[in-house]
Amino acid sequence: MNVKVLFRKDLKELIVSKKMLILLGVFVFFALSGPLSAKFEPELMKAYSSKLGPGSIINVPAPVYTDAYKDTFNNLKQAGIIVVILLVCSTIVDEKRNGTAAFLLTKGLSRSSFLLSKIASRVLIFTLACGAASFVCILYTFIIFGEFSIPNLYLAFLLYWIYGVFIICVSILVSVLARTFTQAFFAGFVAYFVISLLNMVPYLNRYLPGRLNTIMSDILSEKTLPDHWTIPLGITLLLSILSVLLSQRIFKEQEL
Repeated sequence: MNVKVLFRKDLKELIVSKKMLILLGVFVFFALSGPLSAKFEPELMKAYSSKLGPGSIINVPAPVYTDAYKDTFNNLKQAGIIVVILLVCSTIVDEKRNGTAAFLLTKGLSRSSFLLSKIASRVLIFTLACGAASFVCILYTFIIFGEFSIPNLYLAFLLYWIYGVFIICVSILVSVLARTFTQAFFAGFVAYFVISLLNMVPYLNRYLPGRLNTIMSDILSEKTLPDHWTIPLGITLLLSILSVLLSQRIFKEQEL
């Protein structure tokens, strides 16, 4: 079996297991709900405050189209990333437990090729989900607000994609290390919690993957890009590569 055949097999499994459909559905839902919440949440807040009686009116700024992107990205970088972890963290541990990995490796497939095929297929469906969410969000924002253009908007989507790929690489590493789905699930969320926690450490957070989320927020608020924003970007890419290399090294030494 060659890598292309295995890659097609992995994609087919993702489709049959509905993991691709779930990821697409979640991302498109957030892309639709972002513009809707940005448009109607202020009106709901005003309606609610009017029922509280005199003197209880809440001043809510008029909605603008940039709020649609902010709401969408807030959902994607939190709940969206959690869904990605759930769908990816069991990838290798499942293959090891049901004997599929050992069987495929007897067909002449190298362990590196096996692992890279798993990563590439997950990155592909994540890319499709990001693309669909981007298109839907931009289109729906234009339909509701009549505006959609923000300087460097493409960069915000690109940074989110890079951050998501980093999470996928870390989740694969966790899946290689784990022996059960429960371990992989727990370790995946611990890793995500640590990544999020480190983003709160002063000075250090300027150079870590979590910084990309801050840069995204700055772009959507139409602020100028921070100085040296490419540093956390480069570090995120480097950590992604290191996660893959470490996964390969550990997987090569494991007994299946």
